[in-house]
Order: sequence, then structure tokens, then C-alpha cells
Amino acid sequence: MRFTELEKDIDIKCKRGEVILACNACGFAAAIVEKTNEWGDNYHCLICDDRGISIKPTDATIECPECSSLVQFFNKSPVICTACNYPLTTEDVIAKCADEYSNGDDYCCDERDEWIAECHQCRSTIPSVFFIDGLWSCVVCHDRGWRAVICPHCDEFVTGDPEAIEYCACFKCEDVFRNKMKRIFDSVD
Repeated sequence: MRFTELEKDIDIKCKRGEVILACNACGFAAAIVEKTNEWGDNYHCLICDDRGISIKPTDATIECPECSSLVQFFNKSPVICTACNYPLTTEDVIAKCADEYSNGDDYCCDERDEWIAECHQCRSTIPSVFFIDGLWSCVVCHDRGWRAVICPHCDEFVTGDPEAIEYCACFKCEDVFRNKMKRIFDSVD
């Protein structure tokens, strides 16, 4: 097995102070951290060669809709209350997060009551991205760290690369943008 072959090399890297994580793809503790960001660690796995991101965890909690006990909900699937064993649905988690985490960040300064973004990664049909522990965090796909902005083209509040959204489109209006560009290029021919 590959892990057994590389175990001594991994131990040496640990002793040198390199940070080793469990790989998201293969599960082995063989992912060498290459760069640390505010949203998590970029890594390279020595076993399966995956280059991924270990998302920064959060201990944020919401109230259980059944017994009102505090429940850790992020990056846990399924989310089950440890006090009463109530299984929280995605809709439960979104509703409770809307009560607790919908204030947004410093960007969120207009008169909206709630700042809940739509996720460009999982494209959930329900807005599912909240500002939790200093990072925009999707409670459906558990992605964190992207910016959330109002798209200047369609006025949707979405996550993604702010510059790409500003100059091109967000995931909600990218098809319209693509078709518009296609018509422009077709007219040049």
C-alpha cells in the first residue's frame, strides 16, 4: 500500500515542522500544507496526488428547532442534535442561520434586512451562504472564503470572484453574458 511506503517520509516531514493533514480525496494523513490562507490550507497529497483545500473549520452553532440546544452544524452531514437526536434538514439549518448569521460583512451596508448569498460552487436553489466567523460560508456544500457581492449585471447577491463578477458576470447571469458576447463576436465575422 502506498501509505505504508511513504510513512517514513511523512514522519520526517512532520519532524521538520511541515504540517500534514488528512486528504479530502483519499482520507490519508499525507497532505502536505503548501500555503495557508484565511479560509483554509492549500495542500498536496503524497498518496493520491490531489491538490486541494482543507477548509478552515468553525465551531459556530445554531439552536435545535426541536429542543433549543446548541448544535454545531458546519461541515457536518447529517446534522443531528446531540441532546435530542433531532436530524436537522438543510432547510432547518438555513432557517436557523438566517436568524443568527444574516448580518453580512462590511460590504453589506444598504438597507436589506438579510444578507444571505447564493453559492457559486454548489448553486443551491436556496440562498445558503452566511457570514460565519469572519468568512462567507455555504451551509450546503461547506465551501468558505469567497467574497459575497451584489452582481452589477443582475442585482443578485452571490459568491465568487468579485473582479470576474464586476467585469463579466456572476453564475446567475453568465449565460446571458456568454450569449451577448457570442452575438458581438458573430457580428464581427
